[in-house]
Amino acid sequence: MNPFSSVRRIFYYHTSGLAIFLVKRRLKKNPKDPSKWILLAKLFEIRESKPDAIRAIKLGLEIFPKNPLLRAHLDRLQGRASQTK
Repeated sequence: MNPFSSVRRIFYYHTSGLAIFLVKRRLKKNPKDPSKWILLAKLFEIRESKPDAIRAIKLGLEIFPKNPLLRAHLDRLQGRASQTK
């Protein structure tokens, strides 16, 4: 077991909180960037908050309903195989 794993986890948890705050602030100003929605979801994943990650992707899909990256990320979060057409 890595002795720094708990320290690393604490560091990622706290820094991801600041990053979530900043990304949300950016999204309030300009929600029309699908990559920011994915980034927000990944930050929630770092915090081990899968429901919040799914919620972020679903909000992005409300704006970009046909975005394949958002759809694939949601499928991955929900444990489904990505469906390509």
